Amino acid sequence: MYKYVILILRENGVIKWVKKRRRKKRRVNPVKVGITIGISAIIVVLAVLLLGKGKDIINKEAMYLASSDKVVKLYIQDDDGNLKEDKDLVRGTKVSSYKDRSVTKDNKSYTKIDYDKSIYYVDSGSLVKDAKSAVLEKVKYVRTSVTVYQNSEDSKIESFLLRRVIKLM
Repeated sequence: MYKYVILILRENGVIKWVKKRRRKKRRVNPVKVGITIGISAIIVVLAVLLLGKGKDIINKEAMYLASSDKVVKLYIQDDDGNLKEDKDLVRGTKVSSYKDRSVTKDNKSYTKIDYDKSIYYVDSGSLVKDAKSAVLEKVKYVRTSVTVYQNSEDSKIESFLLRRVIKLM
């Protein structure tokens, strides 16, 4: 029971006996360890499932409205699932597009977008990734010849637009 005995001699000549006890080694019960690890794993899995259940992984992408006209029509979806025209926005407006969420009505595909904290639908062909691609016109007719200046502050001429048809990129 005792590991060893120590004799201590004090200054006043008294001898003191100190007995040191052995430390008992604790054995790890593998069943208790297994149960503890199992319960911890179940709690973690349940927490992940319950907390992550309400959150959808949303794939949003910044896009720009494009059109051959100066405005793009936005639609809203009513309770029956039909799309109604809601309002017009100027082409080149930055919106958030939901990548994988589109609706097909009358053989046309409409993509779900988020603009001004509201959900709208827009024709899928009216979304582009670059703001410079917002103009979908391919040809433009210049009725009157125009002089194009480099900037509005001085009179340095950039080019002349003659009366003709101009093909845009």
